[in-house]
Amino acid sequence: MLKLIKWAVFLLIILIVVGSINDSKDDPISNQAEVTVSEIIVNGEDVTTGLADPSIEYGADSTGWMAYSHMNTIKNHLYVETHLARSDNSGDTWEYVTDLNETKNDEAKQGIWKNETSSLVFDPGDIPSRQWKIFYATWFLPYEKVNGNLTFEHSSVRYKTAGSPDGVWSEEVCLFGNKDEGCQQEFSELDPSLENMVLMNELGSIAVKGTLYMSADVSPSNTGLGTIDEIKARKIVLLSSKDHGITWRFVNTLTDFDDASSLNYFVFTASSLVEKDGVQFLMFTPSGAMNKKDKNHDGVYVVEFEDISKGLLKRDKGGKPLFSEILGEFIENGGLADYHEKNTAGGVVGSNFYVEGLFKLKSRLFSTQKGID
Repeated sequence: MLKLIKWAVFLLIILIVVGSINDSKDDPISNQAEVTVSEIIVNGEDVTTGLADPSIEYGADSTGWMAYSHMNTIKNHLYVETHLARSDNSGDTWEYVTDLNETKNDEAKQGIWKNETSSLVFDPGDIPSRQWKIFYATWFLPYEKVNGNLTFEHSSVRYKTAGSPDGVWSEEVCLFGNKDEGCQQEFSELDPSLENMVLMNELGSIAVKGTLYMSADVSPSNTGLGTIDEIKARKIVLLSSKDHGITWRFVNTLTDFDDASSLNYFVFTASSLVEKDGVQFLMFTPSGAMNKKDKNHDGVYVVEFEDISKGLLKRDKGGKPLFSEILGEFIENGGLADYHEKNTAGGVVGSNFYVEGLFKLKSRLFSTQKGID
């Protein structure tokens, strides 16, 4: 989320460098969906700087659960952790339930350990005490900028399990990251193509026919932006687990710079894995428009999977993603969305960032009251 703050200035410079990518490319589809947006108020939540990155999930019954990032600015430092809310009316209203993790100060390292961009998933094939899982990205932010940059250091992906979202959660397990810090796998051990990746976040997850899938935004830059070459290397990848999240393997790259630049964006980010009527879809947010003054998040794009087990999206003859739907430009600096077909009152949910007062960055959750078609 902090990397959003730097998009506007940084990408104006990049536009000059990559001027060869012009604005002559076609709009992927012309019939963008009309969307009515309303803010989600989480009753009982202590909202300070804002809420972001919603992840919606339903189990076997009609109870809805939403994990999200809770942001709080204290003495110019942004604290981010994962909270949980519940809905008993298909996403029409939400009630705060609990905190799923917490931000920690580290005085020895002089910085803050943060948890964000979570993904909540119901895994019915696992034993009852582990059927609910929360995945989240953890990283360390120094109190002071490094060479003038905010840095996302010690990036890792962690998870917890529970028998019910409002029950007792397990101790966290570090899946991917630095083995010296207790993580099970280095990013590079998942696949050689991830050897230079130092940041993994913006997670999505889904259980399909006994297999767990996780999507993630990976980058070789610990500033969240980086050089032109580092931006070009950024991509969304798909991982899978046959043992309910204990071990993982690399499946495929879902989207990359070629996909994003074909639509005049620098990156696709904020992935979610969703399903409707037994069909799986990838949702993501384009960011860093090449041909517009506004370089922020730019809505929600939806692409159907050709075969999720192989990490293949439906594409046209030229290799470009075939978009099932675009919820585009419906809210300023908005996207970061998720969806569940049982969330009929709330529809697709997401978040957006905005400036309040004098350069005070805030965020909020929103619902669209619309599903995916």
